[in-house]
Amino acid sequence: MGTARSKNKLASLTKAADEARVAVEGVVLDVTDAEACRNVVASLEPWAVVNNAGYLNLGRIVDVPPEDALRQPDAMVVGPMRLARLVVPSMRRRGGGRIVNISSVSAHTTAAMAGWYQACKHALSAVTDALRREMAEGSIDVVLVEPGALRSRPGDGGRGIGDALTADSPKARYRVGVAPVVTDALNLFLPRRLKDRLARVILRG
Repeated sequence: MGTARSKNKLASLTKAADEARVAVEGVVLDVTDAEACRNVVASLEPWAVVNNAGYLNLGRIVDVPPEDALRQPDAMVVGPMRLARLVVPSMRRRGGGRIVNISSVSAHTTAAMAGWYQACKHALSAVTDALRREMAEGSIDVVLVEPGALRSRPGDGGRGIGDALTADSPKARYRVGVAPVVTDALNLFLPRRLKDRLARVILRG
């Protein structure tokens, strides 16, 4: 079962599944809609759920209207945790399950013009770590996947999610592609003042 927040998004998902020769039953689901989430989870009681909701909200922090800023964590942080809360009871009854949250290499860095998006990815990584520890006494695995914009091979992101879903004992975190390595190196070796100066140059255009 695959979900998307709109009919247009669902059509794109179905097309991608067809091209990959994968059978996917699709349904429209907005993770900020609590009732819709309850209905879908109740009808499926899934063994696993992959939370990949997110969207960019580009702009200077002070230029993004507060109402827009509030909508983003609702979709990217509260929404995935809402689904986790809903699926845990049936997973416990079944004796196991898996919750996979898709964060980003952005959780380990910050850049101008993407602050709200990156704040949500930071938060999603943090609450995923907390949820994993809270589920540690049972057989529900909570896994974080962190893809980046740079990938060493096509399909790396899908393989990261596939590994998270199929491994007998999944790792707590799958870092996908070369972007995490590049980000770690930049954070380690690039001084903060230089990164700030580069941001000023980019913003001046």
